[in-house]
Amino acid sequence: MGNVTTEDIQCMINDLSSTKAYSTVKKHYELVKGVFQYAYSSQKITFDPCPAVQLPIERNMKVKTKKTEILPEDITEKKYEFNNTLQQSNNQFFKHMPVLLLILNTGMRIGEALALEWQDIDFDKRTWFCCGKE
Repeated sequence: MGNVTTEDIQCMINDLSSTKAYSTVKKHYELVKGVFQYAYSSQKITFDPCPAVQLPIERNMKVKTKKTEILPEDITEKKYEFNNTLQQSNNQFFKHMPVLLLILNTGMRIGEALALEWQDIDFDKRTWFCCGKE
């Protein structure tokens, strides 16, 4: 089995570019680039094939960034009704429903919601601090 070449990585980027959005292609490239930079700096390899790889121009990509889909209001209302029913019944099986409603209403990512701590929340101002920013 031979070494990974610049052409191999460029082929991967080109293939991804035909079916994925720019942000996805860039994330893949950054991951691969990081692996090769580490291997090169720790002298595991003698050549880093990534610097010569060219990312596509975003405006020329076939797949554009997808629109964020928002749940219809009637579904959101049903989730609130369900949450209220659970609160009244004290059913512990669905104790995480308030977190799901937080995510639903704020657009917060799951990892961001799970990382929240009580000191991140300012109940008086009705704000929270996530990842060091308001």
